[in-house]
Amino acid sequence: MTMNYKLINNLIKYGGVLLFSLISILILSYLGVFSLISEVIKCLIPVLFAIFLSFIMEPIILFFCRRKIKRQFSVLLSYFLLILVITLILLLILPSFINQLEVLIKDLPNIIENLNNIIDKFLSKIGINIELNEVFNNSIKQMIPNVSKVVSSIFSLITVIGIVFIGALYLSLDFQKFKNRVKKVLPNKYKKEIIAFIHKFEYFCYRYVYGILFDALILWILASGGFVLIGLDYAIVFGFIVAIFDLIPYIGPIIGGAPAVIVALTINFKFALIVLVIVLVAQFIESNVTQPLILKSVISLHPIEGIIGILVLGALFGFIGMVISPIVVTFIKLSIPYFKKIITKNDVKRNES
Repeated sequence: MTMNYKLINNLIKYGGVLLFSLISILILSYLGVFSLISEVIKCLIPVLFAIFLSFIMEPIILFFCRRKIKRQFSVLLSYFLLILVITLILLLILPSFINQLEVLIKDLPNIIENLNNIIDKFLSKIGINIELNEVFNNSIKQMIPNVSKVVSSIFSLITVIGIVFIGALYLSLDFQKFKNRVKKVLPNKYKKEIIAFIHKFEYFCYRYVYGILFDALILWILASGGFVLIGLDYAIVFGFIVAIFDLIPYIGPIIGGAPAVIVALTINFKFALIVLVIVLVAQFIESNVTQPLILKSVISLHPIEGIIGILVLGALFGFIGMVISPIVVTFIKLSIPYFKKIITKNDVKRNES
């Protein structure tokens, strides 16, 4: 009986928090607060990405520094290796990926038409007659300009990547000086707590970011390999979609596998089931074998905390917000004990005085 009361209390507690969060998101969205914050942060994205990249590169730089290589050379060597790895990946995978993506875009009208026919047949069997041709045709018309927009924005994206890379390089050269300046700015009476928190969060970030990137790479290989084996077209593209969406906690794996299953459904139902099995097996291996090994004891968020993070940051920054939500929520969660220590310290000093 006690267990039932505890369960009901937890349901009310977490349900109330989730409901309050949803209502708050709707009110703030209606007032335009999210769009304002989003626009401000979008302007700062190159700077934030440059800081993030320099932060992620720091362990590699320190690895070379510990081998008695001067920091300047260690930074240049680390970034050279980064460029080399990216170049090799692009040379090995990008041609096939672009080729498959181009074929997929060309085949998209036929895929949508086949899907339309399947849905029409299903609806007619259950006695519903809805003309979906116009809906799908409008969807195709809307998608064509969007594809051209994506192509036209490639050059601006390359420019932003260049700015981020150069900014990160300069930050890495002065990373230790930057850290020392931050430490000097911190108030002396809270310095110990803040530095302890920074070290803890820094350790979490390094392990989590490297972990999820490696985890996503393994999932891409597993999914793409499975799709190739069963003869699914656009295997590398669909494998990439599965891996990218898997970066979003909880809902990502469901969304990521959907495009491959939908395209397979236009061939036949049996093939769609085989594709679904491949997706589920790949995600099962990733969730139960590779992820526990890579991200063991790195992150411990309650599902409600994770969902609230996805909802809020997704509303603010879309896909990127959903991906970074575990980092932001963990930052808040880790900071609470240190804030409590600071408040307790202040209370003790007040009582003593």
